[in-house]
Amino acid sequence: MQRLGVTLLALCLAAPAAAEPRVVEYLHIEANEGGSSGGHVALRFGDETFHFQQEGAGLIRMRRDDTPLFNVRYALLGNRAIHATRIAVSDETYARLHDGFTRRLLVQDAQYDRLAALDGDVALLELWRRRSTEPSPSVSVPIRAAAYFLADGFAAVPPQPDGSPAIEDVRAGVAAAHGSDFLTGRIAALRASLAGWQPRAVRDPGPALRRDASPAFAATASVDYTARLEALTALEVLASAPNVRPDALRVATDLAPLDAHERAVLSAFAAELRQRLVALAASSRPDFGYPLLLGLGRLAAVDAALACGRLVVLDRFPVDAPDALLPSGAADRAEYLAAAGGELRSAAAHLRAQLLAVEPLREADYTLIETTTNRLLEIEGGRRGRRIRQDNAAPLPARAARRAELVAPPLAADDVERELTLARRAAAAYRAALGELYGYDLFARNCVSEIFATIDAALAGADAPREASAAASRRQLGGVVETDGTLNFIPVVSAAAVARNYAVVGHDTEPSYRERRLRALADTAAPWHVALREATTLTATSYHPSPMDSAFLLFTDQTVALRPLAGAVNLMVGIADGAAGLMTWPIDHGRRLSAGFRGAFFSLPELAFVNIRKGSMAWIEPELLPAPADE
Repeated sequence: MQRLGVTLLALCLAAPAAAEPRVVEYLHIEANEGGSSGGHVALRFGDETFHFQQEGAGLIRMRRDDTPLFNVRYALLGNRAIHATRIAVSDETYARLHDGFTRRLLVQDAQYDRLAALDGDVALLELWRRRSTEPSPSVSVPIRAAAYFLADGFAAVPPQPDGSPAIEDVRAGVAAAHGSDFLTGRIAALRASLAGWQPRAVRDPGPALRRDASPAFAATASVDYTARLEALTALEVLASAPNVRPDALRVATDLAPLDAHERAVLSAFAAELRQRLVALAASSRPDFGYPLLLGLGRLAAVDAALACGRLVVLDRFPVDAPDALLPSGAADRAEYLAAAGGELRSAAAHLRAQLLAVEPLREADYTLIETTTNRLLEIEGGRRGRRIRQDNAAPLPARAARRAELVAPPLAADDVERELTLARRAAAAYRAALGELYGYDLFARNCVSEIFATIDAALAGADAPREASAAASRRQLGGVVETDGTLNFIPVVSAAAVARNYAVVGHDTEPSYRERRLRALADTAAPWHVALREATTLTATSYHPSPMDSAFLLFTDQTVALRPLAGAVNLMVGIADGAAGLMTWPIDHGRRLSAGFRGAFFSLPELAFVNIRKGSMAWIEPELLPAPADE
């Protein structure tokens, strides 16, 4: 579940820390309950942190996070201290390692995208089966960014008597560049191609998968169909020039009006965007539809901003966005929203001063402004009593509307069943092939082993024998860390092995949220009073319980001698809560039963003086977020 603390990180992403030359950091993240009950590891290159996470279907996948975001997610929201071991490397080794991790990330992303496309084929053919078997099926396909102009269930876009001037300008530019009948002809050609289109499942299994090479795959039916339908919708919107829907625009009335220079920068950005959209409408790329729709929406937003003299942005939140997690008490909620609003207002002012100061305004810069403004307006709306939506943290706005006109004709029932069977077979075979490369194994293929396998491949090549990899590691890192046949697959043990074997030049620790708060509280009251109050989940001010946490009463991370006694209390609390969960099952769908069972389970190590569970945070105080730094 995405938490509000993470959704407020535009300020962190706006000004990442500068990478440290000649140093990489091996990170050991302490354990907590859940998927990381054994701890976690990562490799940090300045402002980028690479790590491996277990995904659904038992697969493991590389992730790359901005370092401030990683710290907030793990140290603060996850309440887990991060121990960094600093490794001295040459510029060449630094580049080799960074390039190796980046290359593997790109290869994996492409391979996982293929799995998503094959699963999309299954979903598309299941929709086609409904068309062939149900008398009056209610079917539709989501079109990204279409909700900025159209309501759910739309068909062909009708002409607009009073259209959007910004979009009409783009339409006139297309006519001037490509002819007055260009749009009509391209729409007709797309409709004709869709009128004869039929979904076909993948027959060719494609080349064998490798960790270091992204194979070229032919487009799947779902990707091809979605691209065609998005392109058709975008061209129809351009041809009819509808106004942006009122609920799709957000006016930043809480921010200062645009000054003359900012208006000039936005005006120049709009002119450049208009030219790009004219070219995009004639693009030969099959996937031009979504960027064209999004660009038209953004152009209309900038046009509205210039007209009213204030920042106006598209609403980046999905139509069905759930509510964000917030403090439950009214006073805590008000205090939190006030602090969050102050932090985001500062971030918005920083970005505005930095990005709207000089021309040209890049589209990536505009995205930062758009994202930060959305998050600020969401918090300000919450302070006025409106619901606060949870941001999905997508890189670009993509509010989808469902298109009920599918254009492509249905298939006979037998044909659909045949294609659906083939699509399921292709998805299952590909998932099995991914499992051969990336199947999770607690001992042989986990977050630790994958880090060192990627290091070896970066330094010596993907297919290098073990002797060559070891020699390259000694030469460039000062030593070797083995994972096969050792206990180094355990995160904390691997960190000790790195400290012993590599050319280490220092250690740092990013304290957990609770450690930070306890240190701050030490100066506010008598130590015994703070210790007693913060020892239980019922009275602690250093704990904002996440709904995903298990049931427990006593924190045991700050004590060792009394840990078995506290663990026994926690064990009884977990059992009791689980028993109560049997009665609340019909109401909470087993959530309390699950929390009680997990609470009892994670209390067992405490009986043997071992602490795993520390409690995670549903929210964090905004002042704990890293502040943006001036470039």
